[in-house]
Amino acid sequence: MTRKKSILIVDDSNITMLVYRAAIERLGKYQIREAVSGRECIEIASKFPVDLIILDYKLGDMSGNDVCREIASLEINSEVPIIISSMIDKEDVNNIVDCENVIKIVEKPYRIDDMYQDIEKALGS
Repeated sequence: MTRKKSILIVDDSNITMLVYRAAIERLGKYQIREAVSGRECIEIASKFPVDLIILDYKLGDMSGNDVCREIASLEINSEVPIIISSMIDKEDVNNIVDCENVIKIVEKPYRIDDMYQDIEKALGS
């Protein structure tokens, strides 16, 4: 039996986390992991295979850019695709982010239909 592809949602907002998780669960084909901080994200990504990360840019402990750079240096998941979601204008974030793993930057609120398309595109499923 093949393993379900895994999506790691990283956001320090409980409401955002609930919305993202509920939306992805509705698809019924992905394993979901969650982290509420940059450190927790890195810890999970260093231990478990992850196929996609949806990452809040402004976390309480680290910036999304710092998280991306640390993940890129991990033994596993170093090339995992990352979608950054942010309340900051996506052009401003785009000028800051310097991580090759970032495949897209979206402004919050992340429209669910767009999220589904982005997940399908990133995971090819």
